[in-house]
Amino acid sequence: MKLFKKKYIIWSSITLNVLLIALLGTAFLKTRNGDESKLPQNEKNQYYDKIVQANYSLLQNNYSEALEVYHELEAQPYNDKQWAGLAKAFIASQDKYRNSIDSLRKVVGFLYSINKEKELAMDSLMFVVQEEQCTFDSLYKESLLKENRLREAFSTQVQLSQEIEELKNAYAKMEFDNDDGQHVKYFGEIKAGKANGYGIAFFESKGIYAGYWKDNIRHGKGKYIWANGDTYEGNFVNGKREGYGVYTFASKEKYVGEWDHDVRDGHGTVYAKNGDVLLDGNWDNDHFIRKQKSQRK
Repeated sequence: MKLFKKKYIIWSSITLNVLLIALLGTAFLKTRNGDESKLPQNEKNQYYDKIVQANYSLLQNNYSEALEVYHELEAQPYNDKQWAGLAKAFIASQDKYRNSIDSLRKVVGFLYSINKEKELAMDSLMFVVQEEQCTFDSLYKESLLKENRLREAFSTQVQLSQEIEELKNAYAKMEFDNDDGQHVKYFGEIKAGKANGYGIAFFESKGIYAGYWKDNIRHGKGKYIWANGDTYEGNFVNGKREGYGVYTFASKEKYVGEWDHDVRDGHGTVYAKNGDVLLDGNWDNDHFIRKQKSQRK
């Protein structure tokens, strides 16, 4: 980060001073072409010294001091350059860059501060955050790696700002209401303005989900935990449990098997808390199909 700041200051200094040199070159040509308002050499030196002083203050983030000098330069009758305007544009670009970085830094903090008003529900759900911490650490490290690659790939401030903005939007927070009318607070991958990819979401007064999404709907592998302690880990299709999945009750009994449209359907097994098999066979619309005893003829 420190190395990047040094590189960024150097490039900013070069860019700003190239612009200043170009403007000063124009003023110099006007003087050589017989401009009646040319200055004595000592006043020229004072004028250039103030420009250097203001540029140094600007690069040291002493904005008020730099702007004061720029305004003083613009007030001179022989000046025709918009020094303060150039400086304000540079300061605005710096502020945009810092805001982008600050947003990235606050993402992880947001995960722990979200939904504080539901402390009782969070007590039973907090272990999910701990369980998924490694996943989010990987996401955060990936974002930092992408950020570093972007910094090394672009030398101009404008290109850097655009890429950092894209990175910030790739892993961000958002809120929306799902098809069931539940309010969802989400953090994860966002594409086309919707939850797409991996993310974690808190469902208002219901539970928490960590897994994959498609257009704001749970879709793919994931894990959902209800406020009462029940959990489901398996496949989701369009927000419904479908395919293979494991449902574990708060009592530690569990169902392992097939699902269809959010209910048990297909082959599945129910295990007791101690691991004994309670039921094993086929299910139809959440009902266990008991085998018929053969009748003797």
